[in-house]
Amino acid sequence: NLVAGPGNRAGTLSAFHNNETAPCTTTHEIDYRADTISMTFPRACFGKPEWIKADAFAQREVPPSGSEGSYELYYDQGRSAGRAGDYNNRLFRGDGS
Repeated sequence: NLVAGPGNRAGTLSAFHNNETAPCTTTHEIDYRADTISMTFPRACFGKPEWIKADAFAQREVPPSGSEGSYELYYDQGRSAGRAGDYNNRLFRGDGS
């Protein structure tokens, strides 16, 4: 989970395995000019799987304009015209594509 935005442009990265924070060292880089993000983490974070699946999307929360109402959520699928939650094909070790 990479969270970045106003006040945190460098971002904060957390790895999750089985819906819990994985106890491992992660690194990331956001290049706003190139419009790219790279993340690295050891396979051991996830039990050394042969492959993983990932999703990439942007989410924006817009607060209600008045005292009533709820936040509006906007999503942008990062890899395609698909919707958030559409996972990619399997990613294998060292697959930098």
